[in-house]
Amino acid sequence: MKRSFSISKSFFCKMTFALGILFSVTAVSGCDKEDPNKPIMPSKPSEPDEPEEPAKPEDPSEPTGPFEALTERYLNVVNYLGNIENTHPKVLYFENGWRGYKYWMAYTPYPLANYSAENPCIAVSNDGYNWSLPEGAPNPIDPKPDYGYNSDTHLVYNEKTDELEIWWRDVIKDEHRDSFLRKISKNGIDWSEEERLLDFSGPYDWRVSPAVFIEDDRYVCYYSDGKIVKKIVSGKGCDLSEWSEPEIIPVLPTDLRCWHLDAIPTETPGVHELLMNCYNRDESSNAQSIYYALYDSNSGNAVTPQLVASPKEDKGTIYSRLYRSSLVKIDGYYRIYLSGIDAKRHRYLSVTEGPTPTDMRGWKAMQK
Repeated sequence: MKRSFSISKSFFCKMTFALGILFSVTAVSGCDKEDPNKPIMPSKPSEPDEPEEPAKPEDPSEPTGPFEALTERYLNVVNYLGNIENTHPKVLYFENGWRGYKYWMAYTPYPLANYSAENPCIAVSNDGYNWSLPEGAPNPIDPKPDYGYNSDTHLVYNEKTDELEIWWRDVIKDEHRDSFLRKISKNGIDWSEEERLLDFSGPYDWRVSPAVFIEDDRYVCYYSDGKIVKKIVSGKGCDLSEWSEPEIIPVLPTDLRCWHLDAIPTETPGVHELLMNCYNRDESSNAQSIYYALYDSNSGNAVTPQLVASPKEDKGTIYSRLYRSSLVKIDGYYRIYLSGIDAKRHRYLSVTEGPTPTDMRGWKAMQK
């Protein structure tokens, strides 16, 4: 019998009993370690194993935890390589649609940690489960640079200009330097020339996984330095020539380190929801789980992060490690678009949903 982790069944219970629950994470032998202090070297590309047909749960509406109800059920997002080995999703939801679609996703292919394939791509959907490339859009949005590689996609909607922005990180390989870049589109098909927004100097001076949104006429950008969460804010009027000094966000206990994250605003200005993939400082960085936290930038206070999902203990299935995932609020409930890595280092996307970020109930669990 396949084993799975347990997960709290309500946000209240999670807050009350989290300290009384023991979560066990098994580090996977043979996985490549993505050390924050060393760039990921490419593996020899090869065709991924064909995933087995998923075993369907008896009742997918039951709150069995995110992987009980979607184990091995991947999102069929076919990339420009012709496979579904994708990672680092960012999904935006438009209640009334945007340019004909309710869901827009940015992601990168990343088969077997081959960073030459890790270029920003776009996909669209009207139900959040079935995805395609918008007709006429470039694929990928931006090709691999000669000097290094791309990574860490994010998607931003600028309501004032009614434009979509795709952000990503690129790396100057020989210098181990990274930057944040973007392209802008009025229709999701035709994209502007790339802009280099932030250029970080210093070897291994990591800024990874930009999580960006617009609030109070400013860009708010959360990111990780490979261990802790930081935040910078642009100038008024969305002035990208002016940025605040990095602010350390006191959202994690000392035993956890953040590698990648997503962030979304709430209805309360300055209060933000964070979804982080973290690992224990005393464990392998391969043992990554997903945590949720609420951060009030007005007061500097943060709710203690709550465990959302841990890797499955049985190594033959999705996932042996969780990776950067995307948090989406939809009509009073939440979806989490998960990215993860199996024991053979294949990357896949899936989705789970529930009434709160810490009460995920599986595939289409909130559908009426």
